[in-house]
Amino acid sequence: MGPKKMINDIMTIRTADSLTVVLQGDQPLTYTFMQQDSPQALIIKLADTGFDRLGPVYFPPENFAVHSIQTVQIPENGMEARVVLGLKGSSPYQLVSEENNLKVVFAKPTAPAKTDSSRRGQQAVRQRPPSPAVQIAAASGVLKEVHVASHDGGVGVYMRVDGHVKDYKTFTIDAPPPAMIVVDLLGLRSAFRGEQKIPVEGHIVKLVRHFGHPDKVRVVVETEKAYLKDFSVELVENGLVLKVGGSTGKVN
Repeated sequence: MGPKKMINDIMTIRTADSLTVVLQGDQPLTYTFMQQDSPQALIIKLADTGFDRLGPVYFPPENFAVHSIQTVQIPENGMEARVVLGLKGSSPYQLVSEENNLKVVFAKPTAPAKTDSSRRGQQAVRQRPPSPAVQIAAASGVLKEVHVASHDGGVGVYMRVDGHVKDYKTFTIDAPPPAMIVVDLLGLRSAFRGEQKIPVEGHIVKLVRHFGHPDKVRVVVETEKAYLKDFSVELVENGLVLKVGGSTGKVN
């Protein structure tokens, strides 16, 4: 028999002084955890739990706390899912259960004043080789452009794709702030290297970010909590359009 619970997604949320890793389940998750010293890692064990189409390893955008996230399925004693967070140092953290999500919140430590020589040494240590390539299935298309413009009293986020969008999913996050609308373009790859940020002027959308993962491209729209129920998504000939605001009357 398969696991009773599933982890549908893993994402990271960055603020100026924290990093939050979110495990999104289809029901409340039961867990234990342990810290490994060599190499430094936080291992989260989730009983009777599996992973829903998640890859074996994920390298999050640059941050102060976590350099990699691994997913491991343990078949012994029923089913156990393990999420291994590769740590960059000893940043304090706490685990918080919130409805179907489990959040690992890292607080950015306050760095003491350093001399120029110590800064040079630290910079040398923090340099890392490029992440190893992850083999993935052939992409159905490539995200070539993301731009933002006014649209029928709201804001439109236009995602231009060379190819076609086979599947996508959306979800929202209201805590910690800012509120976010997340669009995952499944089976696509990004034409860009690393995370891209698009600042937006106005009160509806503040910032748009997009980042290529091995199996998808994630587009994150930072907005106000009031707009988390006032958006729509539409497939168009050359990609996807997310409309925020303007009382669309439907949520996808």
